[in-house]
Amino acid sequence: MIQRREAVVSYVNTVVGRPFVWGEMDCTLFPGFCLDALLGGDESREFVGRWSNIAEAVRYSDSNNLTLENWLIRRGCQTIKKNFQQVGDFLMLETITIGDEPWLSAAVCLGDNSAVCTENGIEVFSTASLSFDYILGIR
Repeated sequence: MIQRREAVVSYVNTVVGRPFVWGEMDCTLFPGFCLDALLGGDESREFVGRWSNIAEAVRYSDSNNLTLENWLIRRGCQTIKKNFQQVGDFLMLETITIGDEPWLSAAVCLGDNSAVCTENGIEVFSTASLSFDYILGIR
């Protein structure tokens, strides 16, 4: 699993600075691509192009019962105790609110730093500076 965690770091290094684009590199697809790197697959590619703006993303999520959280869980992630994150874990954080519902995204833990897909694209922040609710990961 250590080698796969290194694959996540390597993948993130190739996309840091890439712009945010709905349906290509957004707050749902970026964590999916990182999970693909961790698991050694490419399942997230099937979702590329399914939405091109926030309204379409919400509609797709609602009609397919596909939230980032349940997608990660269906692919094998489980809840990890806070402060026990490892490289490749997903720090679940609220990014925006749509109606009364929070829209969750995930920072991808790289160790002391974590990568997040923001409106500015893929950015890296100090893990300690992020305010996240819980962690999902594979052990």
